[in-house]
Amino acid sequence: VLQKLGKTVETKDERFEQSAGNFYQQQAEGHKLYKDLKNFLSAVKVMHESSKRVSETLQEIYSSEWDGQEELKAIVGNNDLLWEDYEEKLADQALRTMENYVAQFSEIKLNHSLYEVMSKLEKQHSNKVFVVKGMQSSSRRSLVISSPIRTPAASSPVTSPTSPSAVSLTSESG
Repeated sequence: VLQKLGKTVETKDERFEQSAGNFYQQQAEGHKLYKDLKNFLSAVKVMHESSKRVSETLQEIYSSEWDGQEELKAIVGNNDLLWEDYEEKLADQALRTMENYVAQFSEIKLNHSLYEVMSKLEKQHSNKVFVVKGMQSSSRRSLVISSPIRTPAASSPVTSPTSPSAVSLTSESG
């Protein structure tokens, strides 16, 4: 409001702005790479199926009178094992690594949202004590912040909420 009235000048933390820009760029690039890896793995599975069909066709048309009948069976078996190994390694070493990488972005956003809520609480109620409790269901994570807790001046920190308030922070899993 004061900025709009011309009473104060907007200040920016350039290092924070640069870090936030880098964060969003990494997030976008990570999601793009993850999507492309999933598509690539799907294409590899299609190639594996196509390779199986070619192998089956070769075995059907290859006459038992021709030399190399047994070698063809071994080659087909090895080819299938190679495709299976490639699919498995691609899924384990690349796709799951990217899944873990992109999952970190939602956790960072949740932590930033928690920081914002806690900063507001500190500004509004700097002399009061609150308890923050994490809760998790199958589809989301929540934080419950208790109502202000009355404590004697010489008491130790409180470790459990007395009556949770309606203030909560949630993050949908996606």
